[in-house]
Amino acid sequence: EDGLFKLNDFNKGHLMYWNSTSNADTCPYAYRKGPNPNKYAAPEEYRDDYRNEKLDVYSMGNVLYFILVGDDPFGELEKEEAVALLRRGKKPKIDVELRESEDVVDRALVRAVEMCYVHDWKERRTAMDILNILLEAKEKMKMQGKTDMNMNMRT
Repeated sequence: EDGLFKLNDFNKGHLMYWNSTSNADTCPYAYRKGPNPNKYAAPEEYRDDYRNEKLDVYSMGNVLYFILVGDDPFGELEKEEAVALLRRGKKPKIDVELRESEDVVDRALVRAVEMCYVHDWKERRTAMDILNILLEAKEKMKMQGKTDMNMNMRT
């Protein structure tokens, strides 16, 4: 209605408890229902591993990847092939032209996607870190006299 994009990912919800005797922000939880059948899940969702909010950060990387590249991550591959690559720590390809782009939006999106796609969830950045990358890009654009993130979708 208002012309603004909004991201939403509320397919699962789990209470995240906080341990006051630990330095960790939240206590990771074990979701023991077997591997995720989805092609675009975070690597930890294909293992019997602890999970936390970082799997949503990985999923946000998939959305940002599509905005940047104009195609699904591993879009040309069958699910089994994509999952095998993810398990080995492989990431979807980002073309050199985007990696070396001088465009503020391209640079911010490449950086954000890379931060989202860190294989080990313990090392993956937070959603707030990703937001700060995008807000920094917005400020740079303002300084350049651009009023919005006028992105050209690559299709």
